[in-house]
Amino acid sequence: MNKDHLQTLARDLRKTPPRSPRETLGGFVIAARMLDKARADLLGINGEYNFYPCGLGAYFWKFTGLDATKFKEFVATGANDEEVDRWIRENTTQKDQKAIIKWNNEMEQSKRHVRSQEHMEDRQHAAKLQQTGWNLCGKKQELRDDRERERHVHEVHVSRRGKNAVLNVGLLKARQGVGPTHRHGGSDAERERKQYRAQAPG
Repeated sequence: MNKDHLQTLARDLRKTPPRSPRETLGGFVIAARMLDKARADLLGINGEYNFYPCGLGAYFWKFTGLDATKFKEFVATGANDEEVDRWIRENTTQKDQKAIIKWNNEMEQSKRHVRSQEHMEDRQHAAKLQQTGWNLCGKKQELRDDRERERHVHEVHVSRRGKNAVLNVGLLKARQGVGPTHRHGGSDAERERKQYRAQAPG
């Protein structure tokens, strides 16, 4: 492996995502992304991104007829983008240009095969960077909680006397004595307090 030259070409996928699967290399979409993954994998800087197995890669290897291992071995020589482009064109078993154009268009437009996979990989990458204090721009990123916060506050008080327990649950306004006042018996809050006292053991 030509490590020194490879380091000048590779993206550190621990900090930066690979190229979009919609970018072409050797006439095929996904290829440029697989190249970025292969280089990073060889150097151990692939982070959360897998070169193999990979969902997007599976479509690419199947359609092109290329072997993932041989592709990676060639990338390890320190080949640049132009050389990898030429290697793909020479070694692919898919030579039908109309079929290639059709496949590229289908993959570019398919949310299921391309965009969903890219989104999933990049979300995993972003989540990992959040834990390590990086984001895609190299800045600190705060963790966000998508769940809605509770809008109403309830207080629960447990009074224990001897072997028995009395559970008092109420809204803050009830505890403050705010509420409709009746002619006989006072406020709702007052009646509830009397009821709890009657229930509680002496």
